[in-house]
Amino acid sequence: MLFIIDVLRKYIEKSLIYYRTNKDLFNKYYRKTNSSLFYTIALILHPNRRTKYAKM
Repeated sequence: MLFIIDVLRKYIEKSLIYYRTNKDLFNKYYRKTNSSLFYTIALILHPNRRTKYAKM
């Protein structure tokens, strides 16, 4: 069990480092998908996300 926790901790640390160094790049593409018509349509048509997206 401790081995799994250690592996997950290392993975999360690497992910956070990668995110912090590339935060501007992530934000750039996140803004593009959030303003995309196709992304909005896909969220509305998806049964689980339909009402969650409208409430945001």
